[in-house]
Formats: sequence, structure tokens, C-alpha cells
Amino acid sequence: MGVFSSIKNIVKKVVRAVKGAVRWAVKIGVTLVMGGLNIFDLLVGFFNFPPKKLTLHIVILSKVDPIDGVIVPVCQPSELQPSIDQAERIFRERFNVRLRPYASHYVEILDDVAPPEALKPSCCGADAFGQDFLSQGEFYAQHTAGWVGIPISLRFPITAFIVEDVQCKNGCSIGPLADYVVMDIEGVHETGARLNNSCLAHEMGHACSLLHSGTETNLMYAGVDRGDDTKWFQRNLLRSSRHVTYW
Repeated sequence: MGVFSSIKNIVKKVVRAVKGAVRWAVKIGVTLVMGGLNIFDLLVGFFNFPPKKLTLHIVILSKVDPIDGVIVPVCQPSELQPSIDQAERIFRERFNVRLRPYASHYVEILDDVAPPEALKPSCCGADAFGQDFLSQGEFYAQHTAGWVGIPISLRFPITAFIVEDVQCKNGCSIGPLADYVVMDIEGVHETGARLNNSCLAHEMGHACSLLHSGTETNLMYAGVDRGDDTKWFQRNLLRSSRHVTYW
């Protein structure tokens, strides 16, 4: 690699890091403003009234089939329907929040081959935070619904990227500053002792400010045998999230 190429790569990394920092600064500002506007739900959200809404967009990434050499999606939209149904039910019954698609349908397939790092993101330790400043973070930002560097939708949708493999876990979210989550094939087909196909709802909960719970029957329990119970303060937090709106 020549000197020019080395300098070019360094510049690209710096630009990505700066873009990532700007995205975080904007998200922090938006989160603080929306938090102030949602103070009612932060205080009394446990009443689960009045009804609220959350906009969801699901993006299936594509890869090159190692056998045929053709471009294929990592899964088919029909495989996601049980996860969508489960998420709709949980958010409706536990939070009085109705899910709605960002476009005419919940699911979109990206036909172009996704970068390897976007197909196999890491959720080991603090990797998920660091990756938001790398090429995979830039890729996700380019395809996140409701944003073009700045928010273009006051509904602040959650985008779920369906990837080939999430290292260390079946799904991942960086929390309340996230506008996207990632979930792999095992997460799509996740089964457990209590509640099947709940990975999507669990990761959406993280994006709506919910932390892990130590109670196995709780939606935010980290294990695959989680239930769908929620606590009063979890309802307050989720209903006051900027992703959950009255409009």
C-alpha cells in the first residue's frame, strides 16, 4: 500500500468518526428535547393511557451466496412475520402502543450486497458503541428510516436491520440514542421456554430506553427464555421515549 493510499484510508476513518460524533450530538439534542416534551408519560406512563404509536421499519441485508455466487437476502420477509406479530402484541398489551410500518409494508430488502462488517456486527462488550463510528455505523445510518444526517420525521422510527450474524448475541441495540437495532437469523427464529420470536420486541425495548432485567419473566431479560411481563417504571420509560408518539 502506497503513502497516498494510507493517507486516504486515514482520512476516511477520520471523516467517519466525525460523522459519527455529529450523529450522536444530534441524537443527544433530540433525545433531550423530546424527553422534555414527554414528561407526562415519564411521570405517569404506567397508566398506559392514552394510546401511543411507534413506527417500525425492517431492512433485510443481502449477501453473496457462497455456493451459487448470486446475491440473496439473509432471510425472506415471511420469516419475520412471527416476530412482527409478537412485537405488535407485546407493545399493544403491555404499553398500549400501536406499531405501524414506516412505508407501505414493514419489511424492505436491500438488493445490493452489504459490507461484510455490516453483515456481521459485533455486540461483544462495548463493540456496539464503537462500531457506530466505523464503516458499518455509516452504512446503517445511510439506511435508517427518518434520517438523512438530520431527522426528517418527527415520528423517529426504529429501523431493525436483519443481518447474517450478530457476534456474541442474537440481537443488539445501543440504547435510547439508537434509531436502529440489529438482529440475526437466530434472533429471527429465536425460541425459548416462555416466549418465542421475542428478540425484535426486546431490542426495540432497548431502543426505547429499557435496560436488561434480572427477572426471567420480564421482556427485558437477556436470556432467550424471557417472558413479556413489564414493570411500572419500564412502562414510564418506554412511553416517554422519542420513538413513541401521539401522532
